[in-house]
Amino acid sequence: MHSMGVHIVSTFISSYLVLVRSLTVPIASLILGLTSIAGVVGAPIGGFLADRLGDKKWLAVSYFGTMLCLLGIAYAQSMWSLVLLSFLYGFINLSGMGPSSSLTARLSPRTRRGLAFGLYFMPTYAVSAVAPIVGALIAESFGIWSTFPLAVGIILVALLVLLLMKSD
Repeated sequence: MHSMGVHIVSTFISSYLVLVRSLTVPIASLILGLTSIAGVVGAPIGGFLADRLGDKKWLAVSYFGTMLCLLGIAYAQSMWSLVLLSFLYGFINLSGMGPSSSLTARLSPRTRRGLAFGLYFMPTYAVSAVAPIVGALIAESFGIWSTFPLAVGIILVALLVLLLMKSD
């Protein structure tokens, strides 16, 4: 579910920055590049924090932070706040990679980990094909901005499912 929300927004973020926020294409590309760099930094730090706080707890923080950042991007008033929130979004969103993989490994039988990871990644790839279509239908009907609350709602459902999941 989380990846559905993230893919809906990622499909339209460049269009949002250019068409809705009136940024130039080079500035929008710079922001997206910084977002990716922040994710490269966030992934190992998220793994470290998950080791300290617990996988499920840090993953929940990551999901919640992702929702807050997306709302912040949607409502940002200045370019600097937009850049900062985009950077934080990249960082906090990818900080959940380590703990989600760790949970998959911990909750799957040792002799079936290959299958477990295959099944773990399958929905992510399936969603990456469907999310742009869903996002396009919403964006066409209600405007590009509306993809943000949709994504936040989907990630909220993922957070609730995570919190209800037994992790022992």
